Amino acid sequence: MIRTQIQLPDTLYQEIRRVAKSQEWSIAEVVRRGAEMLVRSYPNFKAETPEAWVFPPPVTWSAAPLQQLK
Repeated sequence: MIRTQIQLPDTLYQEIRRVAKSQEWSIAEVVRRGAEMLVRSYPNFKAETPEAWVFPPPVTWSAAPLQQLK
C-alpha cells in the first residue's frame, strides 16, 4: 500500500469524518472507498485518438446538499 498526503477543503473533511464515525471506519478507509467508486466510473481503455474521450468536469464539493439529505 502507498502512503500519501492530500489536501481537502474543510467542509469535505468534516463530511468525511462524519461518514467515518457513523460507519466506524478510518478516514483513510472513507477516502479509499470514495476513490474506488470514482475510478470505477471512468473507462478502463486507451482511446485510439485523444478526442475520442475526455475527462468529465471536476466535481465541486459543497456541504449544503449533504446537509439537506439528513
